[in-house]
Amino acid sequence: ARSPLSAGLELAAWEIPAAARGSVTVLSDGLATDRRWGDAVAGLVERGIPLHVVELRAAPRELRIAALQATQELRCGQSAELWVELLGPDGDVELEFGTPERSLERVAVSLVQGRARVPFTYEPKAAGFLELEARVGVQRLRQTFAVQDPLRVLYLGGRVQGGAEALARLLGAGFALETGASAETLLPQGFQDYDLVVLDDLAAENLPIERQQELVMAVTEAGTGLFFSGGQAAFGPGGWHEVPVAELL
Repeated sequence: ARSPLSAGLELAAWEIPAAARGSVTVLSDGLATDRRWGDAVAGLVERGIPLHVVELRAAPRELRIAALQATQELRCGQSAELWVELLGPDGDVELEFGTPERSLERVAVSLVQGRARVPFTYEPKAAGFLELEARVGVQRLRQTFAVQDPLRVLYLGGRVQGGAEALARLLGAGFALETGASAETLLPQGFQDYDLVVLDDLAAENLPIERQQELVMAVTEAGTGLFFSGGQAAFGPGGWHEVPVAELL
């Protein structure tokens, strides 16, 4: 009942010796479990072996939750898209989405041609392992997701009083913002340990050439992001010309 149709057809063809007469009869509900049966049928046709089909009435399909998956990596403090797939007879059902402890969203779903795919948006509050659950009646499908740490952001500035704190509030929980005390004590581990570096109204003289070269390497080779902004200490007035970071800008 659950054997691939292609395997059955290939076995039947193998049982008929070359140049011998024969035929193959398939009793099936038409719900193939694989997509390779076309090649097997073509092989029978090539050998001139007739294929007869006796259609069976398919058993009524029961509603089931086929999948609960995420379309992207889940990260603390950032909204992620997930989807639930339902299979079963056409009709309307009520789908619940949430954690095992509580429901976060309840929606009415219509199955068309035996299938429905329902999107949800969820923002994890903390890094670690997270269990989410889809429910339809007494049916449950629970899935565990790995929630990544917030993106690490290095803020280098200081000319704008309170700039780092204000940026941290704007970014929210999805970003862990750190500040560099000074160019001399800045990042002994290197820029590549950060997802993003923010240069906010920082004069070029406050970031030594050696550090700028490290930043260029991190951006071009390690995938570190760079956000450059500011006023009187940025761009030309800040001396950001004919220096390594100028190549990135």
